[in-house]
Amino acid sequence: MSSDKHKQKRRSFDAGDLLNVRSKEVCQVPRSSSCDRTFKQSNFCRFGMIQNPTKLTEKELHEIMIDDCQTESEDLEKYGFGGYMPIRVSQVLGPQKEYQILRKIGWGQFSTVWLAKHRVHSQHFAIKVIKSAKKYRIAGRDEVKILQHIRNEGRENTDGYSRIIPYYSYFNEWSINGKHKCMLFDVMGPSLLDLLMKSEFRGFYEQSAKIILKQILEGVMFLHDDCNIIHTDLKPENILIVPTQSNLNEMVAYVDRFNQLGVQKPKSYLSTLEWQEYIQLHGEPDSTATTLTESSSHNSSFTDDDTKMTGDIKMSSLSRRPLLFINPNIQVKIADFGNACWENQQFSPVIQTIQYRALEVLIEAGYSFPADMWSIGCIAFEMCTGEFLFHPKSTPNMSTTEHHLGLIWEALSEIPKDMALSGDQSKMYFNDDGKLKKFDFGKTKIWPVENVLIDKFRWKNKEAAVFADFINRLIEPQPELRATAAMALDHKWVKEIED
Repeated sequence: MSSDKHKQKRRSFDAGDLLNVRSKEVCQVPRSSSCDRTFKQSNFCRFGMIQNPTKLTEKELHEIMIDDCQTESEDLEKYGFGGYMPIRVSQVLGPQKEYQILRKIGWGQFSTVWLAKHRVHSQHFAIKVIKSAKKYRIAGRDEVKILQHIRNEGRENTDGYSRIIPYYSYFNEWSINGKHKCMLFDVMGPSLLDLLMKSEFRGFYEQSAKIILKQILEGVMFLHDDCNIIHTDLKPENILIVPTQSNLNEMVAYVDRFNQLGVQKPKSYLSTLEWQEYIQLHGEPDSTATTLTESSSHNSSFTDDDTKMTGDIKMSSLSRRPLLFINPNIQVKIADFGNACWENQQFSPVIQTIQYRALEVLIEAGYSFPADMWSIGCIAFEMCTGEFLFHPKSTPNMSTTEHHLGLIWEALSEIPKDMALSGDQSKMYFNDDGKLKKFDFGKTKIWPVENVLIDKFRWKNKEAAVFADFINRLIEPQPELRATAAMALDHKWVKEIED
């Protein structure tokens, strides 16, 4: 199944009628993101058995290029003044022109990310290149300050820092579009979202989810307790898998093979600008050509040895739905600090991608470290079920936030009056009694997380109770009562990891 088909396997709620905002029938919709700094990796979502790139023929490389033509990429119109830096493969960057660009590996609304090789030491790096408009340069400056602080604190707490993507340095580059800040990181592999796509949004084997979540919690505890930093945008896209050296070598080998045989590089390797120039010269590639199967994907950083469907594993939940089993030695790191802030110096009253947005943020009641913990609760549920815990949608009669608050009320059974009325936007959604204005309390069925796990996902009662208790502590409506990262690490569900 292609990655585009995987993206369709998401559930939808009927936002037009809160009588049943958590339909027990799974409706499939595309995944959406409302965060401006969504980082998109270049087709890392394919995970088949990899061919040896050095053995690929010219025809096979051409087929890879054809197969890649539908890859989503950054907006061509954003390559004007103040926008993206027009980077080309083989271009050199850096104060001493020491970094040679090999290929694009990701992009976001405010930046592109490139695989580069140090021309002297042969070490590989990921270079994040920010748009040149002043507001993006200021945001980039703030991000560098936060990354430098995290790195400095990491000298004292190496265990916690090991869960954060390593940052090395930054430099500035000029282009026809202006001045761009460039940040140097370790090269990373796919994201948790890519693993969810591989599972066809069924989720992970429970023990696999625990292994990953434990590492996320360790990283967040370091950010909160040692660095005094709120990430503000924790989600599967921003949890990246650490590649092995062989994974990285394989990625580079594909680039080398395209160069050796002189075959046009795939769209995902290039800037949208450079790809468009190719189209203007040669026309659209022949899409009728036979394309390769997923078993020869050039963008994967994993083989089937790392992930597999649990057809032969005795599962304790979702007994008739195969889950994704992940190598227990997997290592993940928290990435993308473009929206991060200091606990005592915040940049925006509204944070987080909508599906992971905390209650206090929705009503603008102020936020702190507990907002990150809410997001982790949403991620944990998603890893174990493949579905969003909360997936609000807007209609002509109801805003996204109104629907979101209804979903939260339904999961928690209520929102305490004091909390409901504590935000600057509370009056918009709640009446004076602290009840939601657009919510039929007489007809709507309360459906707590534990019941959802049992009714919809077929979890056994005992296991559902333990996991639901973990989730409920992370989505506690009152931030001061919500579990901290340290408390979450000490929870029974996390601690019961099988050897």
